[in-house]
Formats: sequence, C-alpha cells, structure tokens
Amino acid sequence: MRSERAIKNLITSVLQELTAIACGLLLPRLVLSHFGSAYNGVTASIAQFLGCAALLRAGVGSVTRAALYRPLAEGDMGAVSAIVNTAETFMRRTARLFGVGLLAFAALYPLLVRSEFKWLFSASLALILGVSTFVQYYFGSAYLMLLEADQRLYVHHIINIGTTAANTAVAALLILAGCSIHVVKLGSALVFCLNPLFVRAYVRRHYALRPDAPPDAELLSQRRDALFHELAGFVSTNTDMIVLTVFTNVREVSVYSMYCLVTNAVQKLISTASASVGSAFGDLLARGERDTLETQFRRYENAVFSVSVVCFACTAVLITPFLSVYTRGVHDVSYHRPVFGCMMSAAAFFACVRQPYKTLVYAMGHFRQTRAGAIAEAAVNLALSVALVLRFGLTGVAVGTLFAFAFRTVQYAHYLCRRVFGWRFSAFCKRLLVSAGNVAGIVACASRLPLSGVRSYGDWLLCACAAFAESAAITLAFDLVFYRAETLGALREFFKKWGDTLVD
Repeated sequence: MRSERAIKNLITSVLQELTAIACGLLLPRLVLSHFGSAYNGVTASIAQFLGCAALLRAGVGSVTRAALYRPLAEGDMGAVSAIVNTAETFMRRTARLFGVGLLAFAALYPLLVRSEFKWLFSASLALILGVSTFVQYYFGSAYLMLLEADQRLYVHHIINIGTTAANTAVAALLILAGCSIHVVKLGSALVFCLNPLFVRAYVRRHYALRPDAPPDAELLSQRRDALFHELAGFVSTNTDMIVLTVFTNVREVSVYSMYCLVTNAVQKLISTASASVGSAFGDLLARGERDTLETQFRRYENAVFSVSVVCFACTAVLITPFLSVYTRGVHDVSYHRPVFGCMMSAAAFFACVRQPYKTLVYAMGHFRQTRAGAIAEAAVNLALSVALVLRFGLTGVAVGTLFAFAFRTVQYAHYLCRRVFGWRFSAFCKRLLVSAGNVAGIVACASRLPLSGVRSYGDWLLCACAAFAESAAITLAFDLVFYRAETLGALREFFKKWGDTLVD
C-alpha cells in the first residue's frame, strides 16, 4: 500500500508539474506580448510579496504532518480528527489575519512602483491577487496536510492539474479578448479558489473525521522551532524578488521572474515527489523499520542527486537560448543574461539535492535540533543579496541565494550523517565531488552544441534533446561506477512497483 501510493503520488506529481510548465510558459508570453515587461514584473512582484503570508502559518504544516504519521498508521481517527481540527482552527485564524494584512499591503505596495503605475491600479491588483490565498488558508490548508501525511497527495495533484488547465484557458481567452490585466487576474483567482473547495469536499467524503473532537493542545508545541525552518524557506524563496523590487525596477523583476519560471519548473518537477517520500519515511519511522529506512534513504538520495545533475546541468546551458527565443519581439529590457542563468541553475540544484535530508529531518520532527542552520541560511541569503545587488544586480542576488542554499544543504547532510545514521560525513563530500565531475563532463559535451545559432523552438528542442541524452548517459556511467548498488537497487524497485501498479 505504501509503495503503491508513493508511485501514484510520483506519477501525478510529474503530470502536475508538466501541466504547470506548459501553462506557465503560455501565460507569461501572452502577458509580455499584450501588456509588456512592466506589467509582467508588477504582477510577479506582488505575488512574491504575498508569499510573505506563509510566515503567518510557518511551522504549522510541518508539525501537523509529523503528528499525523503515528495515528494514521494505527488507524486512530479520534487522534487524527483532533489534529486536523486544531490545524483548521489555526488556519482560519491565520486567514482572517491575512485578510487584514492584505488590505495594509494593498495600501502601501503602490508606493514602491509609483513611478510606473498609479496607486489605484497597483492597490486593486494586489487585492485581486490575494483572493485565492485567503480562500486556500480558510478552507483547504488543514485538509491538504492530512492528504500529504496519508500519502494521498495524488488527489491534490489531480485537482491541481484541472484548475491549472482551466486557469490557463480562462486567462488566455480574457487576454485575447482584450480585457485589462485586472480582469485577467480576477478570472484566474476565481478559478484557483475552486482548488481548496475540492480538497475539502474529498477529505470530508473519504475520512471519518469527527468535527466535535477536542483540539490537541500539545500539537503546536514545536511550532516555534519549525518556524525557523519555514522562515529560512521563505527568505530563500522571496528575498531575491523583494530585494530587486526595492533596489532596482519592475523590468529587472520581470527578467528575474522569467528565469525563475524555468528553474522553478525544473525544481518542482524534481522535488514534488519528496512530499510522498516524506510521508513514506514518516510511516517507516512510526513502525520502527530502521533498516528499511536507511536502505530507502540511500536510494532516494542517489536518485535525487542523479536527476538533479542531469536536469540542472542541462538547464544551465539551455536556459538563456530558450529565453532568447521565448522573449523575441520584447525589446523594453534584455533577457539575455547567461551568467545569471548559470547561477540560478546552480542555486536550484542545491535546493533539490537537499530534499532527502530535509524530508527526513521533517519526518522525524527534529526542528529544534536543526534550527540554527535555518537561521544562518536566512541571514546569509539576505545579507549577501542586499550587499551585492547594487553592484551586480540580478547576478548579485543569485549569488546570495546560491551560497545560502549550498550552506543549508551541507548543514542538513552533516546533521543526518553524524547525529541520525552515524555515517561518515566524508561520504557526502565524495558525493558532491562526484557530482561536480559529472557536471563538468556534461558541460564539456554541451559546449559542442550549436547553442549560439538557436533561432527557433525547433532549433532549441534539437539541442535540448541532444544535451539531455548525453547528460543522462554520462550520469548513468558515473552512478554505475561510484554508486552501483544504490542505482541498480532503485531501478529494480521502481520497475517492479511500476509493473505491479499497472497490473492492479
């Protein structure tokens, strides 16, 4: 059952991200061509600022999921109901607080972009973009935590696929019909409001939750420690956009958002499977299956490193040629930033390869033991980004993010090796060196591709296919030389479970 759900989560998460990538590439192009870089930049900037709302619920999701693993494994629906009711009460209080904060933000944000847009334009746009976040917090967040802990995220993935496709269709039709940016974003917001309502309906139908179950007073006792981890995640995700909004202009923000569109899509494609793996780890911990946990962790770690090397080495060499084609005809700012593209790809690589360590730390509930690293990551990212942005612009903030991500990845790995498994930390250092050699081989091969001559999507696709095939072959060779047991074991298990799922 555990493996079957993990496979379902993996397949649907990949389909969800492929849908998000396809739709995410279509809409920004329409916005750029019909409204311009300034409009694209201001909507991206507002969305990033609204990400600050995540701080209001920071730590709750992590401790709720960790608390749900044992009662779900034991079938104790009374305890599950108490935990879900506690989380729902907190999230509704958070939603109301977010509503008040949204009004304040809508009043103040226009001052940052007053040279480009009038106050009423920016304020009303901020209110529209915040609607779906309010609905998500008020109606769906607690139920989503339950689905994730119970390895049923495939339900949310399927719902997301539907709402993402519907949003793209609605927004594209409104843009092509000549509607204003406000009408377009309002249409998108209304579509995404359906997402939490569908999740809520599914959970209420398939789980025997007890609405009258008393709240769990001890549930949020670790929230303060988990808060530091999510604060670090918030800083890593939002610092760059906020710093660029304050110290540069909305056109530079637009450039940043377009590169993020690509790197984030690749990153999410890799990391969304971690949610299902995290709940599987939580189940193994709850059942005390330590040997199985160590074996599965090593395979998972090796798979994430291998896939990340292939994807982000290719991204580093292909991202700028792709965006040159994608933004053809847009001349209000240059999107040709190859050094920045490489930095963003490297930062996203570390964001992905930390997932095995982060996932297990969260599943174990070791928030207090690792919070110092979370604080340090946030400080490094913010300090370097602010210090470097005035001189190096986009590249400066990317350097800050890269250093912060690399530091946090090393800190996670050190903690697990020394404090949890009793492994030698040198094994992780070896993995980084092997990955560096792997990337060097991929880049050397990719340098022979005619990337400078890319003039169309067809040209780019041919180069991308060649780069991916070469990267996959080189990476498989490295894995079979340095990590043969983990690689063959993971491949055998994956194809066996895949076959069993198809038969069922």
